[in-house]
Order: sequence, then C-alpha cells, then structure tokens
Amino acid sequence: MSTIDLSIIIPSFNEGATIESVVSRVMKANVLGLKCEVILVDDGSQDDTGLIVKRIKQNHSNLILICHGKNKGK
Repeated sequence: MSTIDLSIIIPSFNEGATIESVVSRVMKANVLGLKCEVILVDDGSQDDTGLIVKRIKQNHSNLILICHGKNKGK
C-alpha cells in the first residue's frame, strides 16, 4: 500500500453547477509528483452536488466524498 503525500480538501455547499469543473481542475493539477488524494466534503447540499461527485468518483480512486446530512457551515 502506498502512502499519501498530500490531501486536498474541497468544501462544497450547493455547488452542482460548478463542482465538476472544480474537481476536474484539481485532478489535473501538477502537484510536483506527489501522490495525492482529493477529499470533497459536501456540507448538506440541497442540489445535485453529491450525485455529481459520486459519478465523478467512479473514475478517480483518489477522490473521497464525505457527505454531511445537514449544513454545518464551512
């Protein structure tokens, strides 16, 4: 098992319109050859943010989705 060198955390709340673009840009970013994971925290979104990230996650093993049942604030 390889270790993670960098964790990138993306907080989100009702970002359905932009979350796919944000995740795509972060996944493509050059992080100096470090092995990284991306953790997206859906803070109780009422739109389709979580569904979009779940779909994206199918193609990225280093993407972790955490969903809060209700908004807790950033």
